[in-house]
Amino acid sequence: MINNLNYDAIGKRIRKAREKSGMTQEVLANICDLSETHISNIENGNSKLSLPALVSIANALDTTVDHLLIDVIDNNQEIITKEINNFFKNCTKKEIENYLVIPNNIKELNELYKK
Repeated sequence: MINNLNYDAIGKRIRKAREKSGMTQEVLANICDLSETHISNIENGNSKLSLPALVSIANALDTTVDHLLIDVIDNNQEIITKEINNFFKNCTKKEIENYLVIPNNIKELNELYKK
């Protein structure tokens, strides 16, 4: 379902952020307590990175995890949209209204709790 990570794209964004900051791979590796080889492999898309490593790298580069994963987020949104469209494809208007009652109730409750 939603689990396709583009490690090449993530690595390229990490490299771009690192270069923009003027940081070397060695400095980034030291800050994040990772090996320079691992940073190189991440940037080249040859190595997967753990969530703690991703957070550490984002913090060291003064950026957000969202920024480093943006294509993943966009891609997942496309997948979600397609799945929703497929789910509702053969539904009647009344069926769609019935299916949306629970999410709409949850949304209303969330808005009440924000106040």
